[in-house]
Amino acid sequence: MTVEDAVHKGLEALNRHDAAGYAATYAAGAVVHDPQYGEPLKGRDKVRADIQDFFRAFPDLKGSLRSLLVNEDTYAAEFEMTGTHLGPIPTPDGVEIPASNKPVRFGGVSIGRVDRNGEIAEERRYYDLASLLAQVS
Repeated sequence: MTVEDAVHKGLEALNRHDAAGYAATYAAGAVVHDPQYGEPLKGRDKVRADIQDFFRAFPDLKGSLRSLLVNEDTYAAEFEMTGTHLGPIPTPDGVEIPASNKPVRFGGVSIGRVDRNGEIAEERRYYDLASLLAQVS
């Protein structure tokens, strides 16, 4: 699988709300840096739990790819996400932000590296978490 295939396969799984399929695009020992968490997510199970939380908070979540740059085994993907805040958002300290029933739209960039199996081994996500939280409050 190519780098492009891995990114598109993950986006397709996200739009189907297939948490297992989404997580399967990541290597078993993947490391994902996300602004929502103080520590990186480590492993496919943490990636799956993270996206399941997003599906619960935004049951109509949809993602789109604005642009994708690839250089050998690395990529930079600019994305946009939309949805409606219909479920709780868990926070790293265990507090949940209750549903606001408000629509959200936010963009970001994901920079990653795909291993020789075509799985995402490392990823850094950059998005405006403060803007997202402001939209749901």
